[in-house]
Amino acid sequence: TALAFFLAAALAAAAAASGACAAGRGRACAAASRAQDHALLQTSVGDRKSLAADQCDVSESARHDCGHFGITRQACVQRGCCWMLHKEAGTQHPAPVCFHASLPAAGAAEAPPCSSTAEGEQCFTAVRWAMTYGIVQHPEWYPDWLGVSSSVQDFQAHFHQLGREGCGAPCESCHTVSPDELCHSVVEWAKYNGIRAYASLFPGLTVGSTLEEFQHAVRGNNKIAFVKDPPILGDGDKCQAYMALKGCDWTAERSCPGQQPTGTDGAARDDGSVGYECCCRRSMWKPICPEPCNLCRTAEPGDRCFADVQWAMQVGVLQYPEWYPNLTANSSTKEFQAQLQQMRQPCPTPCGMCSTAEQGSRCYGGGGGGLGDGIR
Repeated sequence: TALAFFLAAALAAAAAASGACAAGRGRACAAASRAQDHALLQTSVGDRKSLAADQCDVSESARHDCGHFGITRQACVQRGCCWMLHKEAGTQHPAPVCFHASLPAAGAAEAPPCSSTAEGEQCFTAVRWAMTYGIVQHPEWYPDWLGVSSSVQDFQAHFHQLGREGCGAPCESCHTVSPDELCHSVVEWAKYNGIRAYASLFPGLTVGSTLEEFQHAVRGNNKIAFVKDPPILGDGDKCQAYMALKGCDWTAERSCPGQQPTGTDGAARDDGSVGYECCCRRSMWKPICPEPCNLCRTAEPGDRCFADVQWAMQVGVLQYPEWYPNLTANSSTKEFQAQLQQMRQPCPTPCGMCSTAEQGSRCYGGGGGGLGDGIR
């Protein structure tokens, strides 16, 4: 399409401009031109399109799940998905359902499966430009939950929510949980209590790790949620014990209805087992937490950020010390990475940096005791 051709040309122009200012690694480079910026702004921002009334009229057998276990209605709708409550036959547990809408076309009966954009698609071209140049040169164009460390799926979700560039719904994108979501209480327990009682469940983390790092850990291991005290399902719930001991890893081989991707051995059969009831009928195969937004990541060799950090430490801070306040040639790589991130360079926030507790946080409150109480 013409737009795809334009974006391809914009990528080439931006790449040329990037090469021209390569000598200034430590400083942000100007955009190629105002006209190009304005056109690319139109592809990067805009109002989210509303779902048509019949787009959520999808039979249960044709639905594709959207979101994590315990997702709220607000978070579901913000993803551009449909929300509908129903009660599965044979169980007393109402199951909230968040699923992808059908295509807004006449006669569309089924929801399209989620998918990741691929090279050659208009969506991929727009996502690639946004990740490589847009978010670096114009972070103000994008919502706060997008950053230089955001994934292809996160940028795809952004364009999908805006109804732009032909981007379909990704199978997963990042989400910052709110206090009323189950994930939030699990993550807080994990950071302030769980890591002390079950350190083996949190490899690589410490009590000083960020909430986003703990959310990422919970996202990858549902068992953390089900060993939590108090139990998230209640002591008398048979799925509480099942999930804490066994879990739903088996669904990677035999998937539940609506689960993507499909299991390597096909779909699971309703055999009346506790495992099928918990994992499939009650949708506990879903991660308790979504992937967090703006997750910290320490630069590694091969990253553009790593090369920029090395240049800043070996050249930049010596020739242009005013660019790096409070840093010296002896400062750590993480400190330089954090500085470059503040300078809007293509660097994510490094992991393991110290931080000051903010008012309103559990740490700031000291678990209910004031500063005076803590030192008496």
